[in-house]
Amino acid sequence: MDELHRFKKELFVFFVGLTVIMSSLTVSIASRVDAASQDGINHVHAAAGWTVMYYMCGDSSGMEEHIDPLLNNLSRIGSTKDLNIVVLVDKKETGDSRLYYIDETGEKVRLNDVFGWPDEVDTSSSLTLELYCKQMMKAYPAEHYAFITYASGGTGWQLYCLADSSDGGKGLTIPVFANVLKNVTAAVDHKIDVLFVTCAMGMIEVAYEISPYVDYMV
Repeated sequence: MDELHRFKKELFVFFVGLTVIMSSLTVSIASRVDAASQDGINHVHAAAGWTVMYYMCGDSSGMEEHIDPLLNNLSRIGSTKDLNIVVLVDKKETGDSRLYYIDETGEKVRLNDVFGWPDEVDTSSSLTLELYCKQMMKAYPAEHYAFITYASGGTGWQLYCLADSSDGGKGLTIPVFANVLKNVTAAVDHKIDVLFVTCAMGMIEVAYEISPYVDYMV
């Protein structure tokens, strides 16, 4: 119950923050819908107000047990015409990487085959991170984007924690992480509106590196 209460509190703060930020940000998204079609992404949803992208690294210490409760709570919310919820989740076992869209009914719609994702991915790889963000931002165009990384074991300015035990990866250096965001924002012609950083990453050094590509870091 404590974990659920904490999640509800964090989720409340999150959406209050989104509401405040949304009132101050506007951007045209028609060009990004066209770009998605040109890139061969046929699975393109109608434009929404927000697309929220979760990147869950269940390989990191103590995180796997929290993945299913978090997914269940996201299913209670569900997507709407103004909100898209997409999730990339990887747990400790081999072959358990899943790409989901949480639909209006709360169902976790698996998208691995739709976007050509294998059943096992390396979440600590910059290539995985970059591909995920590019595909989701193009396939689920929105006026605003929130990106939430979910992992444990961050080391601040030294390493952005995106652990993957199967390949021994622990994450990305901050310059590499910033370069991923640079490539993503250039590809979709839109900054990340809100980045919810993973464990122990809320530091000024991180904010400095990513500031050209992210409007708000929480």
